[in-house]
Amino acid sequence: MSQELPEDVREWPSDPFELLGIARGADETTIRRAYTQLIRRFKPERFPEQFRKIREAYEECQTQYRWYLPNDFVAQLPSDLATLTEPTPPAEPLASWSQPRVNHEPSQTEQYWQRAIEGNLVEAYAGFLTMANNHDESVAAFRLYWLLSLDPSLDANRTRHHWLCQALTQSRFDDRSLELYRRELAIDPAASLAEPYHTLLEQDMPWTQLVGLARSRIAAAARVGRYSQIKYDLKLVANRRGVDGDAEWLGLLVTAYDWTIWDQPLLLGAYLADETAALKHLELQHSHAFDRIEQVRYLNGDPQRVMPPSLNAFLRLLRNLWANYRQVTRAELIAGLVQLADQPSNFLFVLDGFFAERGAALGMAAADMIAPHVRGWEHSISPNVLRGYIRQFLDRNASAYHRLRMQLLGTLSRDWIDPADLAEAGSEDRTSNVRHFASQLQQDNSLRIIWFALVLCGRTVGSG
Repeated sequence: MSQELPEDVREWPSDPFELLGIARGADETTIRRAYTQLIRRFKPERFPEQFRKIREAYEECQTQYRWYLPNDFVAQLPSDLATLTEPTPPAEPLASWSQPRVNHEPSQTEQYWQRAIEGNLVEAYAGFLTMANNHDESVAAFRLYWLLSLDPSLDANRTRHHWLCQALTQSRFDDRSLELYRRELAIDPAASLAEPYHTLLEQDMPWTQLVGLARSRIAAAARVGRYSQIKYDLKLVANRRGVDGDAEWLGLLVTAYDWTIWDQPLLLGAYLADETAALKHLELQHSHAFDRIEQVRYLNGDPQRVMPPSLNAFLRLLRNLWANYRQVTRAELIAGLVQLADQPSNFLFVLDGFFAERGAALGMAAADMIAPHVRGWEHSISPNVLRGYIRQFLDRNASAYHRLRMQLLGTLSRDWIDPADLAEAGSEDRTSNVRHFASQLQQDNSLRIIWFALVLCGRTVGSG
């Protein structure tokens, strides 16, 4: 089972199975149990870097186990079906007299799948299509989904989404079908919210599965700007809520706040506020949920505000960081910061105005969410040397702090010195002018965010 990990993430093992404290080849239940035990200790709001490492290890172990395919499938379908072979027999089989002779006739499913393995995809697809039309079972739908994933031209009238939707309903939304659908939502959210999935939330399924499915759809819809779809989905779930479903419903509302309040607060704000107010009886028992709602409302300020169009990509990044508890891909980071890195002098002042209007708390939160993604190198510059940077910089420049910011950015981005480290070192200096400079730098969230953008995008001030 999972082990006792030290709080210092640098001391953690790099092997995902060792990090979770489980044997290689552990089943899905064991992987999930180890992951759950660790995140109970390393909660994302207190240990964001540790939570990220645990989540990465969990996903890697899941990927290696490939638990989402049906039991009678091969472990993973490769890109070339012709490379599949029959299972290798044991190295030392039992003597023939020690086991009964059984004449095993391949099932229809096995026969069609063998056709696919041999490269006869058209014949295999036709066979499974006949099975799907004659039997109300998910096995044929799953195989048709995989075949169309490999070769969409096999069917001119249907896509893989048609068969995945059918597999979802026929399997009664079992774990493997839900995992495949979540992956589709992440890969192609627009297609995974369209037909044939429009009535998915109206199907008969357990309440907890319904809430989990709606949560995944909210994230996907927000990523492609389909906020009306989010409201529609929420209303469908609300209609299915029973007497004992209030806690899960509150969690779903928190998810909707996390994903929508950043750039489209007016479309859903009133609806979410009304639904949350009706759950006040849960405030004592689920205070963390209400605290998170209040925090995201506070960070986003007045819902009537006009969002600066030039910061759309940056705001999407903040939304993704917030809603995913700081877990985003490097591609998402670059997409949200590259414009800032390409025009640092312009966006330094754009951010100044934005944070002045919305409040310094948003600037601090933005810097804190991005910071873990910039760490990773060894800091070899001592506080004494950093204080020397400030003294030399002030000796060469007699201007006020606001006039020196771009020069400072150039120095810090070239030498990979985090402004927060420089400010912390300067705050302990004996001389008042160094401490004053450090105090101004410490409050300069705009400069630190631009520095993050420059470092992550491989830019320096003046480079393109």
